[in-house]
Amino acid sequence: MLQKPDLCGGMSHVLDVWEEHAAIHLEDIIDAVDTATSNLVKSRAGYILDERLALRHEGIERWKAFGQRGSSRKLDPSKEFASRFSETWMISLNV
Repeated sequence: MLQKPDLCGGMSHVLDVWEEHAAIHLEDIIDAVDTATSNLVKSRAGYILDERLALRHEGIERWKAFGQRGSSRKLDPSKEFASRFSETWMISLNV
């Protein structure tokens, strides 16, 4: 869902699904994101769980190390870069 959100109805739909179900499935989400090879997936998941949903877990804290300063990483890969930015997750909040 976070690697190619366009295949899952778009990032807005992904956010809706996570808002409704992430708290219930947090352990499974943490496990799945931990296995992702993309650091961008970890940043997207971390931003959604931490800043949008205010969920806490040691796995989320670990992902903060995968942030990349000075990049043009975006929450929604299908949209233009936005100046609104998460300093913690080093990602453009373009949704």
